[in-house]
Amino acid sequence: MAKLILFGAYDRFNYGDMLMPMVIHRYFERYHDDMLAKYDVRFASLTKSDMRDRDCLPSEAIMDIVPQEGDDSAVIVCGGEVIATSESALFLHNASSREEAIDMRAQAKSDPDAFASHARKELGGIWSCPYVPPPEMFGNGVYFVAAGGKIPKRGEEMTRRLAGATHVSIRDRRALEPIRATGQDVRLAPCAVSLIADGLFSDLENHDVGCDAPYFVFQCVNDDNMSPEAVATQLRRICQTSGCKVYLTPLGYAADHDDQLILGKIADELGDLALIDKVGSLSSILSIFKGASFYIGTSLHGTITSMAYGIPYFNFKQRIGKLGAYLNSWTNDPFFERVYTPTNMGKTPWPQGLARRRSLSANAPRLAKRAAENLDVIAAKLRDR
Repeated sequence: MAKLILFGAYDRFNYGDMLMPMVIHRYFERYHDDMLAKYDVRFASLTKSDMRDRDCLPSEAIMDIVPQEGDDSAVIVCGGEVIATSESALFLHNASSREEAIDMRAQAKSDPDAFASHARKELGGIWSCPYVPPPEMFGNGVYFVAAGGKIPKRGEEMTRRLAGATHVSIRDRRALEPIRATGQDVRLAPCAVSLIADGLFSDLENHDVGCDAPYFVFQCVNDDNMSPEAVATQLRRICQTSGCKVYLTPLGYAADHDDQLILGKIADELGDLALIDKVGSLSSILSIFKGASFYIGTSLHGTITSMAYGIPYFNFKQRIGKLGAYLNSWTNDPFFERVYTPTNMGKTPWPQGLARRRSLSANAPRLAKRAAENLDVIAAKLRDR
């Protein structure tokens, strides 16, 4: 039986990366189970992992199951910021601690070529740009589900691979024209996680969040330039004006994210005004978002989840990048396209956001439908191979 490999960055806990292969597999099970009967479905990342205790899929190391060139297997790249991401950058995220990540970044800076060679070896000799597989290795095709990223200046090999893929969908417009220029029929589609709105994770939405009072969700990446005391002051102001508690919810635990470190310090500052998610599972996160009044954070997938539940989202970031690109593509109200800076995050206009919940609720099924149509096309192509 041919292998169907769902390939993504889910060997370390970053919330959005963990959801992507799950939502694709669950959607196929619900709507295209006949297609799945044709394939032996395998779940792969750069390294082997097992986080089923956090409701996630286990993963095999991609180089342990990669097919011989030209066999009848297929690979679905599940999404995320995967275009142009180097093996060195991905290897950094697999550091076991913040201290190790700092040491690794110093090594990468002092001798980038040697570090890249070391990373490739540690990752099993994987090809360059790991999440853009060479199409000749997969006889039944390479498929990209709402991939993010930009084509680099010297991206000839990457462009060749994308041009040779069976299906390319991207989640924003940054790479649209360069890929179209190759003749590839590239499709613009929202992240598959938008299918939360279709009820695909209803079994994971019943975690007891331990709060009967109204609350909003807050998340941010651990950043040495961000003061927990200053953030707590701004959150305290929002709590006082909204009458809500704040639910501090880490979404990224991988090295260079470490949300839990700064959120723990903010919780200490806020005392009884704050709750903090110490479970860190898909069920706890989804349940917290589902019951929230609104969301404030730096995470793109925090925003995508808010979109799916139809709750107001307020984004803040020092560098907009992928977040701004996604908002520009998929918000249906310019009010929610604004990205705040950490210093003015406390001025979040949550009352105006709550007044727009009807339009947010209407946008959620629209995005789910667009994501579903993209997966339907992929399923049809896989069925016909």
